[in-house]
Amino acid sequence: MRPGTRRHAPGGPRKAADASRWIRDLLRAELHRGGYPSGKLPAEDVLMETNRASRAVVRHALEVLRAEGLIERIQGIGTIALSSLDSLPLEEAQGLTAPRDSGPFAGRSRPDILDHSEIELPGLVAERLHVEPGSRGVRIDYVSYYGGQPSWIATNYMRMPEAAALDVDKFRTDFYAYLAECGLTTKETTYLMEATLADELDASLLAISAGSAVMAGEQVLFNEAGEPYNYALVRLRGDRIAIMTRATRPPMMASEPGESSADRARDPADQA
Repeated sequence: MRPGTRRHAPGGPRKAADASRWIRDLLRAELHRGGYPSGKLPAEDVLMETNRASRAVVRHALEVLRAEGLIERIQGIGTIALSSLDSLPLEEAQGLTAPRDSGPFAGRSRPDILDHSEIELPGLVAERLHVEPGSRGVRIDYVSYYGGQPSWIATNYMRMPEAAALDVDKFRTDFYAYLAECGLTTKETTYLMEATLADELDASLLAISAGSAVMAGEQVLFNEAGEPYNYALVRLRGDRIAIMTRATRPPMMASEPGESSADRARDPADQA
């Protein structure tokens, strides 16, 4: 047996747990893409047949989803879907493509502005924006409502001179539209996402329980000259927004005679 592999007896506790996990993941994926338009999941007997699983395994999977707040099981009615995610393309989340008509960045979100004021930029922000410590800028802090619910919190720090173009009265939908209204354009952006849990500060603003899943984001926007001008820290509700991307493998480079892919990986030009 190869190092790192495990072998379990068929039908053991681990096998049942694995089967519940597989069904949980399939049902969650279906829920998140809106695969149950009626709002009702298939009956237990149907799930047992389609997944070739026992009733205990199916019930365990459903109980996990219920504990996550994705479904509710109602006596005499069945299993009801409580949530579906909006899958947001990564390029749209970064503000680099035209928004879909059905997405949050098509005039369908509304900001609750918590702070919009000129400040001395914190040291970390000054470093990220390549300005001197103590430089002036603007902090734009808001909760975004989408579909009638608070969906994300964002705190943006913008340097001067770009911040001088901001007019808070023009912040009516999403932040990217706000930038456009103020004549600011973005050529490039970085976007770091990580999974975390909501604390009491997030929970109070996002109308969720502390301990709920959220995505923490860190973003830098670059102007047409390639200079960083806006730094943002974001918290997105894990039950409202998902990030989706699609990538294409680039053409393979032709190898020199006797050269392996490992050799190409060690080429200093590939690591520059």
